Amino acid sequence: MRTVSSYVYDDGLMLSSKVYFQEAIDFNTRGIAWYDLDMMNGVSVEYTRSTSEFCIFVFSGGENVFSTCVPVDSSEWFGWDQQWHEVSISIIGDTLDVQRDGKSDLVWIDDRLDAFPRQGSIMLTVNGNISCFDAVALGSVSLQDYVCGDADASGGVDIDDIVYLITFIFGGGPTPVPYESGDADCSGAIDIDDVVYLINYVFASGLEPCAECP
Repeated sequence: MRTVSSYVYDDGLMLSSKVYFQEAIDFNTRGIAWYDLDMMNGVSVEYTRSTSEFCIFVFSGGENVFSTCVPVDSSEWFGWDQQWHEVSISIIGDTLDVQRDGKSDLVWIDDRLDAFPRQGSIMLTVNGNISCFDAVALGSVSLQDYVCGDADASGGVDIDDIVYLITFIFGGGPTPVPYESGDADCSGAIDIDDVVYLINYVFASGLEPCAECP
C-alpha cells in the first residue's frame, strides 16, 4: 500500500450555519461565506427560494471562477419538515467540500483554493443583509499521512473502501478524509474509475492505488 501526504489546516476552516424557514418569502435567502480581507477571494453558499436552489460560488482574484446550484426540496422552504438544516463549508488545501445536513453537495479541487490568503472574514446573510461578520484566520498548514485507496480511513485497502466510494459517489455518503485517499487513479477527482481501480486491486491483483501517481 502506498502512503502519501495531504495538506490539512491544523485548526481547519469549517463554517456552519443552521437555517429554518417558517414561512415563504419570494426572495428568501440564507447564506454563509468566507472572504479574504480584500474581498477578492472566497466561497459563498446560499439557499435561494426564488429559484428553489442551493447555490455555491467560488471567487478568485475578484472573479467568479466556479458556480453550481442544486435543487432544494420544497419542504425545506415552507418549514413543513419542521427541521433545522445545517450548511457547512470546508477548505482543506486545494479541496472545497460543501455539505448540507452532513452530506456533500459539492467537492471541488483547484490550486487556487490552496493559494487563498490566510486572513479573512466569515459572513452570515439573511435576505441579502449581513447578519454576522467576524474576522478569522485559516490556521497553519501541516501534512497528514494517509493510505491511498483507504477511503474509510481504516488503515488498509479492502472491499469496505469500494463500498465506501460507491456510497459516496451514488448515495450521498460521507466524503473520504482526506479527499485524496479516495482518488485511487490520481485523476484529481473521485468517480467510478476509482471504484473500478480498487476492484481490480482487491480482487484481480491489479496495480495498488496511486501506483502510477507522480
